[in-house]
Order: sequence, then structure tokens, then C-alpha cells
Amino acid sequence: MRLDDIIKDPDIYPRPQISHQTIASYAEAIRSGARFPSILVQKITEDGAQKTIILDGFHRIEAYKQANLDDIEETYWRDEVLDKKEWLERLRIVSLQCNLTHGDRAGEKDLQFQSLRIVADRPIDRLVGIIKELANEFGVTEGY
Repeated sequence: MRLDDIIKDPDIYPRPQISHQTIASYAEAIRSGARFPSILVQKITEDGAQKTIILDGFHRIEAYKQANLDDIEETYWRDEVLDKKEWLERLRIVSLQCNLTHGDRAGEKDLQFQSLRIVADRPIDRLVGIIKELANEFGVTEGY
């Protein structure tokens, strides 16, 4: 997939900041011949427009760009176009789950950042039990 065709959607991306150190390290490894796993993407629609967003692998995308490459291997999370508004919470959860298990792992601040966005957007009648629900989704204790 062409790197320029992939969007980092700030409503979904689970980190408030990226790691330039990780990107530089990955780019150096790529230039030395290292191969990285495919990135995880999803086609969504928002306001009638279709786009492909990154769910997992933004640091790899930036490293490929830094290594002067134009394409990257991708895997689609779901083989369908999803409505962003309808799927926003699930996309946020999946994106963070991926970033908790490999690569430049998401930390406590990333977990709090994404969890607070999920809570803020959830209807009030669906807030009961959300701490336990998110703890289960992210594999952490309720005290996070």
C-alpha cells in the first residue's frame, strides 16, 4: 500500500505523542535490511468520504518514509468499509490493544488518554461498569 494513502486519524490514534526516537531506530533498521510486520489499517467513511486509517503501525509508516520508501505491507482489520461514527469506540479499543502488545508499547499515559476519550464519548446510560469493561479490553487492573 502507498504510504501516502494511509491517514493517521487523530480521533482514533491511541497516543497523544509519537516517539521520534522509535521512528529513527526503525528507519535505521529498515535501511539495514530489517523487515517489519505489516501494518493494520481500516477503510472508513466520514462525512461521505472514504479513507484508509492506521490502527497499528504509525511509527513503522514514518520510519518507511524516513528510509525513502513509498510502500508498506498492510493487513485490513475488517474486510468492509466502516462508518467512523458508528465504529469509533471499537476502532479506538482495537488501536490501543495492538499498541499494548508489541513494538513501541503504549504506556499508562496512552492508556489513560484513550480510555478518557472513550468515556467522554459514551452515552451516559452506558457508563455503568465502563471501568471494568475497559480494564478487561486492555488487559489491566481496574486501578489503572
